[in-house]
Amino acid sequence: MKDLKSRFIELKDTDKYQRVASSHPIAWYVGLDGRNRYSLFAITKTQPKNISETKLMSVFCR
Repeated sequence: MKDLKSRFIELKDTDKYQRVASSHPIAWYVGLDGRNRYSLFAITKTQPKNISETKLMSVFCR
């Protein structure tokens, strides 16, 4: 598996994401958001508890 830094460097298209490791129990994705900023997000089956938003991190649940 490539490290995250090399994955971010290879990104070219905004609003497109790729999964980091399909074998990991948490689905981690890296990509560029609509403002062309590096983005990392996770999809889990359970809702995380007590995670507050910061200037660096947004937290939302669907």
